[in-house]
Amino acid sequence: MLVRVLGVIAVAGVLYLVISVLPPALVDDAKLKGNESVVKAENDVRGQLLEALAGLVLLGGLYFTARTLLLNSQTLALTSRGQITERLTKAVDQLGHEQPQVQVGGMYALARIAEESPDDKSAISDILVAYVREPAENRAPRVSAGVQAAMFALTRPGFGPPLEEMIWPEDLGGWASRSYD
Repeated sequence: MLVRVLGVIAVAGVLYLVISVLPPALVDDAKLKGNESVVKAENDVRGQLLEALAGLVLLGGLYFTARTLLLNSQTLALTSRGQITERLTKAVDQLGHEQPQVQVGGMYALARIAEESPDDKSAISDILVAYVREPAENRAPRVSAGVQAAMFALTRPGFGPPLEEMIWPEDLGGWASRSYD
């Protein structure tokens, strides 16, 4: 409240200076003949000062608008990164779930995040490769739905390096030649 009162007082003071104090001080009475020409000169100065003041107010408004836009943009970027991190964490948690359907959902969620966030593609690729490379003795006798989903996500165009550079046949426990159906 105090800041607003001080702001109003400052604006009133500047307007008083521009309207009443500065015009007579800036007009040279000795060079002008007649009271009418002095008043006209003071009014001209007054108008120019008010125009300059209006221009300064406009520039200040432009500055604060640009600053607000920049801060909003940064806030949006931080919020977006936070949401991606939250989604990534939830998807990784789903990989450790007991039910294969939940694991598959986690795989597809990771693939979607990788498409939406190129900065996270490498980390997601590492997560999916680690899942596929899990020792074969910990898996069922056939390729699990989770491994199939991971392989599908890893083979999407533009996802990362070729699959052969990330997964070796021994990672699949001899399943490399089998169909994923």
